[in-house]
Amino acid sequence: MRRVVITGMGVVSPLGNTVDDFWEGLVAGRSGVKSLKDITHSDLFEHLGSEFASQVIAEVEQFDEAQQLPEPIRQRDRCVQFAVSAALQAVHDAQLEGASAIMRDNWGIAFTTAIGAAHTTEASYCLATHNGTQALDPEKIPPAFYLDWLYHTPAMMLAHLLEVHGPCDTITAACASGVDVIGHAYEMIQDDEATLMLAVASEAPMSPTRYGGCDIIRCLARGFNDQPHRASRPFDKMRSGFVMGEGAGAFLLEERDHAIARGAPIYAEITGFGLTSNATHMISLKPTTSPHLTRAIHQAMNEAGITPEAIHYINPHASSTNQNDQTETRAIKGALGHHAYEVPLSSTKSELGHGLSAAGFFGAIVATLSLTRGMIHPTINYEEPDPLCDLDYVPNHARPFTGTNALVITSGFSGTHATLVMQKAERSV
Repeated sequence: MRRVVITGMGVVSPLGNTVDDFWEGLVAGRSGVKSLKDITHSDLFEHLGSEFASQVIAEVEQFDEAQQLPEPIRQRDRCVQFAVSAALQAVHDAQLEGASAIMRDNWGIAFTTAIGAAHTTEASYCLATHNGTQALDPEKIPPAFYLDWLYHTPAMMLAHLLEVHGPCDTITAACASGVDVIGHAYEMIQDDEATLMLAVASEAPMSPTRYGGCDIIRCLARGFNDQPHRASRPFDKMRSGFVMGEGAGAFLLEERDHAIARGAPIYAEITGFGLTSNATHMISLKPTTSPHLTRAIHQAMNEAGITPEAIHYINPHASSTNQNDQTETRAIKGALGHHAYEVPLSSTKSELGHGLSAAGFFGAIVATLSLTRGMIHPTINYEEPDPLCDLDYVPNHARPFTGTNALVITSGFSGTHATLVMQKAERSV
């Protein structure tokens, strides 16, 4: 079986739009969460904001990088722009701008999003119906709207920009998609369907209908509207839901011998992938579903050929909802046994909110950076322990790290669970 390594990374996030800014913000324990009334990139909330029970978001506030993108990309939805920006960072980081024609024929793209072009879709509807007060007028829908409407647009545009001719796939599995798409790209290289894969997740869900859809089912945080920076609090007893976030992450994955032969930087190796479904409920994640997440963890560990004691760090899903945090804690104990109490976990969502498909990708980037930079970022806002969430969540302060294996966990609406095991590279940057 061919080995797969990470040779490039890119990110767009509420804490910064480079890997270094992203990491520095996380390690410092900064919150990217703000009040909904302070949203900067969308006027769709102008007359609606006060209706929502949740009043907090995690926005990519400064996205000046959009001006550096090719003109066709600048005309597209924010989700497309985020995807391309993060992807081009990863390509540059992997030193692949001058790839040969043969290399480009063996280079594929795997993309995911849970929501797609939320802002453009809703803005087009408002334009074509005079904010929903008139019958839809098709003449008012922009002719190029189909490019935003199609989930596959970012993958297609990246293939065109990079002139790569390998597999070009788009998959979606709700909030588990970020890890799922990395696993898909990993397996494409394992199975010799490609030598390089650009894996990308992008999310820009800030529109009233998407926000309202989560608000109405009581998924969003309601407890700290007057203190947004305290609203996302995974594993804390006072948690009241997740904070909707946005952003994008990208990996350049590569067959290990190929990466070594061209002298590429190697950050980490992906050694295991697990994917299961609890097949129980679209949104509920009750403790009785935990064995199915435990199976996904076991799948990844078994493929990596490691025991529970070899897991040195976990980046969990940790959505800050009551059900998820308790169920995930239970599943981790089921998979790791007594070692669950010895391994540190830290929640990236505590600082970035829940970026849907991008959230799992953020977790994989964080695990990679923990392995390469020797630090674990904190779970912020951890103030009052929940007796049913009793593991080491690295509360409020970063911690030095010397481990060699990390586990990344995601779960998504519809009951999907995806996991990765990542190993510090033998030949690293």
